[in-house]
Amino acid sequence: MMKQTKTIFLISKIREKANKFILADLAQHGITKLAPSHGDILACLYQRERVTMKEISDSIHRTKPTVTVLVNKLTELGLVKKLQAAEDSRVIYVELTEQGKALQKLFEKISADLVQKVFQNMEQEEMKKLEISCLLYTSDAADDRLCVNLGGRRLIKKKTQSYGQRCRVYLRNKR
Repeated sequence: MMKQTKTIFLISKIREKANKFILADLAQHGITKLAPSHGDILACLYQRERVTMKEISDSIHRTKPTVTVLVNKLTELGLVKKLQAAEDSRVIYVELTEQGKALQKLFEKISADLVQKVFQNMEQEEMKKLEISCLLYTSDAADDRLCVNLGGRRLIKKKTQSYGQRCRVYLRNKR
């Protein structure tokens, strides 16, 4: 049996500190009504102009009711707007307003500052290994699928006879 470590506890502390860092930086710019979870939605919208509520839910790994609450708050703040799909009235699209678009550079700067602060003493190879390990437990790779797209790379899990249900994991460029 593997010796237990404080890894999970430490990961939660990193998240806590990262959230405090983000909130403090936002407050310095007069933005006090956003939570880090709102940033997940904004980041999704910075990548694509218009997304459905379901696409947001899938992208940020939150339930649809949670996404609805978060999007409603962003709507109240004037950062996003909701549009009903013409082809299907059950589908709601979300897109950024001009005010939401104006925050993109600030969010990118805060994100870059956070990454610099967290990884300033880490070698590139160490960062890559840490990222791969985290992806195994936070992406769909943690389920039984054999292949998961990781933003330009594919994580492929191959089951082997000799190791029963254990998987060998390969990371290779997407083809």
